[in-house]
Amino acid sequence: MSVIIRVMTSNVWGNCPASAPIANRDDNLAVVYRRYAPHVIGMQEVSPKSRAESDNIISLVRAMYREVPADITPFQNNYTPILYRYDVLSLDDMGYINYKSLNDAGSKSITWGLFRENSSGTRFLHINTHYYWTDDAPGRTARIQNSLEMLALVNKLAAQYPDIPMFFTGDFNCRTQDVPIRILMDEGIHEARSQNEGTPPLICSHHGYPGKNEETGLFDIPAAVKEGPENSIDHILVRYGNTQVHVRSHVIVDDRESLLATDHCPIYCDMEF
Repeated sequence: MSVIIRVMTSNVWGNCPASAPIANRDDNLAVVYRRYAPHVIGMQEVSPKSRAESDNIISLVRAMYREVPADITPFQNNYTPILYRYDVLSLDDMGYINYKSLNDAGSKSITWGLFRENSSGTRFLHINTHYYWTDDAPGRTARIQNSLEMLALVNKLAAQYPDIPMFFTGDFNCRTQDVPIRILMDEGIHEARSQNEGTPPLICSHHGYPGKNEETGLFDIPAAVKEGPENSIDHILVRYGNTQVHVRSHVIVDDRESLLATDHCPIYCDMEF
């Protein structure tokens, strides 16, 4: 019997100035999460500002999801949490790493979880991250360092949990043809988009910001998407181990609610064991 695990990555645009409030953006993103109901969601930019909202994105989907309670000591906030469907998954292990290189407000980090699908016992590792963002020389060097720290974690988890597949989600702030992702690929990590057996995506995952209606204070002008999925900086990657996993779909979600919520479209993949 095959088992399908739906994995999503989603940058929520929580690192935003006071002039760009959260407003109704979280409500729209919650609609997307509930509509596609991924088993796990790797989130980025879940800032203190984002968490301080009375109806923040995590509380809005609490009926379906729990946050991986990774120990982030001594850091004050986890900007890269993982949400998981607690009705179908159990959490067997977890961890958190804050990147040592350039790191604005400690927002660039890794959260990981070892999950078990309850009905089949299928296990997988989900590793979620956000790489450093500037496009200058220090920023490019930082992203390479991010990949080296990622590989150190991958090797540790592979030794501890041999043969268990790993799914990576994140805003890597670079394309898959750039050096930081190539470093991961050289060590047996694959881009899910290139492994996709379904319809290929046609758009880029990131774009401009949604527009705010100054009279209502709500975001009601959808962001305009761009063509060129090869230019995406948000990625789902996979390390197979010795488990047969097929990437049945790779979808960049450009629903209206997504385009009213953030400057990054969520991406999901269906992974069939």
